[in-house]
Amino acid sequence: MAAWRSANVGITTDTGRLEAKTPLGREPAAAILGGYIQRNQQPHVMPPGPEWIDLGYGKWEHAIWITSERLAELLGDALDRTLVEREAFKASSNAAKIKTILDQPGPLVAFGTRDRRFDALLDRTKWLESIARQSQ
Repeated sequence: MAAWRSANVGITTDTGRLEAKTPLGREPAAAILGGYIQRNQQPHVMPPGPEWIDLGYGKWEHAIWITSERLAELLGDALDRTLVEREAFKASSNAAKIKTILDQPGPLVAFGTRDRRFDALLDRTKWLESIARQSQ
């Protein structure tokens, strides 16, 4: 963050992009990211604590891996486990496909295998717009 504070920064574009170089020769976003990575990845022979993960090339990172259990714990009721079985979807009629996609909550539709393994993600809005254009 020291590099960020000492940078000469100004918003100079219509999009609001920060344009400046820090004393290290990097743009502010790169300086912030570099500092974050440096603070969270450290060279150690042994793990400095229980939440440090060996990255395998002489560095350790302070992190907790996201497992399905941890994700469910973190997201709680906000976790949407809705999954459309991909092969059944492919085999259905066009009308059934449209109904299936329309019936899904939210902007994205998750597809998976019969044993409920995630396979793909579909942008529901773009797919429906594409169907609408084809029907014109």
